[in-house]
Amino acid sequence: ALRWCEAAARAGHPGAQYLLAFFYETGLGVPRDERQARHWYRAAAEQGDAAAQYLLGSRLAAAGKAAAAAYWLGQAAARGVAEAQYQLARFYHRGWGVARDEALAAAWLLRAAEQGMTAAQLAFGERCLDGRGVAQDAYRAMEWFFKAAAGGSRDAQYDLGMMYAYGVGVLRNERRASRWLRKAARAGHPQARRQLQVLWQRTASQRQRKPWPLPGRMVRDLHG
Repeated sequence: ALRWCEAAARAGHPGAQYLLAFFYETGLGVPRDERQARHWYRAAAEQGDAAAQYLLGSRLAAAGKAAAAAYWLGQAAARGVAEAQYQLARFYHRGWGVARDEALAAAWLLRAAEQGMTAAQLAFGERCLDGRGVAQDAYRAMEWFFKAAAGGSRDAQYDLGMMYAYGVGVLRNERRASRWLRKAARAGHPQARRQLQVLWQRTASQRQRKPWPLPGRMVRDLHG
């Protein structure tokens, strides 16, 4: 397998180049050789292999080479690699290797979210809630939180619980708030258990017809 893979890689096949780089990186059939692995990953990336472009971008980012990392992540993102789209959004948010641009950060997050990436769905929902790079829209935020929660995000479950608890983007509903907060608590969210206690105290206070103060900044409250 290695012999034929190397022959195809030297003949310019990008898939074979990527596979040969993997062989050298892991020591599968050959002695481990990071230099050879980098060489063949770059060769595959330069020929348009999206997986190689993403991996090369990630490695350059880890090495602190922000501008080069942003370039290769951008190439992979344009070819539809959700992980590259998510990372590139973070680059635009931080202004690392590219000019800071919250609108572009949101646009790349949305593309990753639409591919079903849970972390991107959560992050884009938070942007809709805050109005960073997109129009502020609590109802749209809730839609993305639902998708991220279905993917197992405890942070999205917590956010949904808080939105139902305080009526942000939806009518207040203590029962649904309690359900989502319990899910987040079971998943280990650090603030969910405390917010459940607050919700129960508020419910008890309402039964006694005592007023309960609402938080001053809802968005900040949602994220602890």
